[in-house]
Amino acid sequence: MARQTAFERYVLPESNVLFRVARSLTRNTADAEDLMQDTLIRACGAIDRFVGRYPRAWLLTILPSSSEDNPDHHTRQSGSLHRPTAHQARTRADVRWRAAADSQAVGLGWFG
Repeated sequence: MARQTAFERYVLPESNVLFRVARSLTRNTADAEDLMQDTLIRACGAIDRFVGRYPRAWLLTILPSSSEDNPDHHTRQSGSLHRPTAHQARTRADVRWRAAADSQAVGLGWFG
């Protein structure tokens, strides 16, 4: 079966379910759309290996792995995934940068 035909037959009919699950995981429409897009891209790339049984189960196994592959995009907090705000992301990056700079400074003997 051609890749496009398989995608249209198995993946597209499940897109509403995928979006609802992505929305419940991210609790944010924009993040759910990103997660959905990542999932559809992965599904398209793997459709040749799909055997044609239980497409919803197959797609739902791809969905969470798409969010876990980018830990800075989604973080786990109190049992759900959420995207940090821009301020939180800048703060986290700043903290990591300062920690790295401090450890180098200590290693060089700049601080005691």
